Amino acid sequence: MEDIVQEVKARFVGVSNFKAKEIETCMQTRRIDVGQYGDHLFDRRTERESIPTHKKHGIGFMGYGSWRMAC
Repeated sequence: MEDIVQEVKARFVGVSNFKAKEIETCMQTRRIDVGQYGDHLFDRRTERESIPTHKKHGIGFMGYGSWRMAC
């Protein structure tokens, strides 16, 4: 991925639904710029498991989920 960024074919590297341990492993090879996770009002695992690692490394967070839509 670093080669693709250096060749200006991509600006950022992101992951989807990676656990904290997987993020730490990736960070040893190349910085992760953003993570995308299912974010649900009634399931707060992402807040406990992944967001602290994102804060530690300054990684962006993108949440997705249907609970944000207006009913």
